[in-house]
Amino acid sequence: LGDRGQAIGLELSEDMAEIALRRIRDAGMEDRCQVRIGPAQNYLDSEQYDALLFCYTHDVLQSPQALVGLFNHARGGARVVVAGLRFLPWWWGFPANLITGFRARRYLTTYSGLRCPWRYLLDFCPDFRVIGTDHAGTSYLGVGTFRHDSVVFQQYRTRLPGGYGPSRNKVPTPSDSSLSRELLPGGATLT
Repeated sequence: LGDRGQAIGLELSEDMAEIALRRIRDAGMEDRCQVRIGPAQNYLDSEQYDALLFCYTHDVLQSPQALVGLFNHARGGARVVVAGLRFLPWWWGFPANLITGFRARRYLTTYSGLRCPWRYLLDFCPDFRVIGTDHAGTSYLGVGTFRHDSVVFQQYRTRLPGGYGPSRNKVPTPSDSSLSRELLPGGATLT
């Protein structure tokens, strides 16, 4: 984060958000870290971010609408880091895929795209690449750089409902968001 950096975590699960807040407090980072609860598809903020971290967020990666919503807040050239699960080729990875699918069953709404979870991300980060794997290849770590001038990103922005495209004349603000609530350090909430 550097000396002046801020981190904002977006979490769909209130239970996981509470765990994150507890860890933020334990680390003494309340003044620099926030956790917001709600779906990525509805995330609006007036800030622009230098980096995005997707940590085991398969469902978000499978939603172009969620990715557009998040990348609308990223500066061109923002670093992107992704850690997650993936399936191996079925012809030889069948046993590992069964175990992976079973392990992930409570955390996913779709198994679609698990062979190449970053497929939609390539439209936003054409240089995305996997730099490491673990758990017999079923977990991966990848990095890339956001290209705000990507033709595909601009096409997504103009096609999606909700006014993400150039026709929207105002800058989104947190008050425009349909997040259910925002958790601040110390347990305070904004509704």
